[in-house]
Amino acid sequence: MSSNTSLETDETKAVEYIFEVPVHIFDTDCYGVMWHGAYTKWLEMGRVDLLKSVGISLPKPEQADGYVCPVVDQHFTFKHPARMNDVLILTSRMTQEGRRLVFQQTFTQKDSGKTVMIGTTKCVLVDQKWKPLRQLPEEIQRLFN
Repeated sequence: MSSNTSLETDETKAVEYIFEVPVHIFDTDCYGVMWHGAYTKWLEMGRVDLLKSVGISLPKPEQADGYVCPVVDQHFTFKHPARMNDVLILTSRMTQEGRRLVFQQTFTQKDSGKTVMIGTTKCVLVDQKWKPLRQLPEEIQRLFN
C-alpha cells in the first residue's frame, strides 16, 4: 500500500506519502523489539519515495544543476514498541520552512492503530560544492505554491 496526497492545513501546504513497513527479524534487537536504528532506514525511504511520488528524483550532485538534500536535524520520540511480524504504516508529511524541507513522519501499527514512533527530519538543499541553494528549485517550490 502506498499513496500520496497534497494537503493544506492552517495555511501550511504539505505533501503526504503513506506506505506499509513490515518488521523483519533483522530489524529487531535481542528482545524482539524493532531496533531504534532500523527506523532511520525507513524514514529515509519515506522521504525519498515521497519526493519520487511527486515527480522529483534527486539529481546527482556532479550534474551542473544538481543538488543533494542532506539531513541537518533529526529527532525521534518512541511511543510504543514495534515487534517482529508487525506491519507498520509510515506516514511522511513534507512542508517547507524557509529554504529547508521538513519531514514529519509517524509510524503506526496497522492492526491496532497505536502510534509507535514520531520523527521530524530537517533537510537543506546544497549544490555540487555543498553550498546551500539560495532558493528551492522550481520543481519543489511548485509543491508549496
